[in-house]
Amino acid sequence: MQFEDMGFVLVSQGKGKWSVSFGGITENVKYTHENFINPDSSIAYCLIQREDGQKAYVFYSLLEDKKELLTTTGAATKQMEVGKTFLNSLHPKEDLQTHFLSHLSCLKEKRVFIDKKSLEKKLKNLPDKVYEVGKSAMMQSMGL
Repeated sequence: MQFEDMGFVLVSQGKGKWSVSFGGITENVKYTHENFINPDSSIAYCLIQREDGQKAYVFYSLLEDKKELLTTTGAATKQMEVGKTFLNSLHPKEDLQTHFLSHLSCLKEKRVFIDKKSLEKKLKNLPDKVYEVGKSAMMQSMGL
């Protein structure tokens, strides 16, 4: 299945910034994002484009067990649970199609909760969620 064949529709756009602190230095990383939902409202897609040109492909689905599946570009390929989020992280060199197929593969084992309004609401803050879940996953991986 190809990403282009899914018929994702643009539902919103936005911009924001992440404040990244490390070693006493704080850097503001500015980004823009475009948010899409597929026709049956089972998958949301968010393209995050940082000011420095880096992109993150993010796929998100609500699950019936009150959890969520988040497939995103990360520092490395890894799958783990972070709170109520199943994080499926892929290496930055992986393309959009690979992210999409990886998300679909993870969904095979899950029951999706279909609710377009909830999905649209989650999309508005998805870049911040990706950042927070990523930080939590890194800390969890380090045993902190």
